[in-house]
Amino acid sequence: MKRLMLAVCVASFAIPPAIAQEGQAAAAASCTAPAAPATYLPAALPADPATPKCLNLEKNLSTCTDRVLNDWNAKSKAQNDLKRARVNEMNAYTRELQKYQNSATDYAQCEQERVAKFLPG
Repeated sequence: MKRLMLAVCVASFAIPPAIAQEGQAAAAASCTAPAAPATYLPAALPADPATPKCLNLEKNLSTCTDRVLNDWNAKSKAQNDLKRARVNEMNAYTRELQKYQNSATDYAQCEQERVAKFLPG
């Protein structure tokens, strides 16, 4: 008699298989794992333009022609523009990583809540 009562009590807490499968499918569908952003591999920057020999930066003196100075300034500006673009690319990648990290945290929380539903109360 005691065995029968125990079986009835246990059976009353059991979830019917069809309902359990529906609940598992619905809960599994509600948590979506995030996709990691593509790995960022920046190309090497070209070397800084060489300082003209006619320019003495330590003494702030120049014997360069305007043409030489303008050419060096243009190369320096182009190099700085490349560096700014690289910084912008790195910042954009960092933002994508932050979004991924936040999504991964949300996913982990969702999974914890999903699994907690199956724990006995």
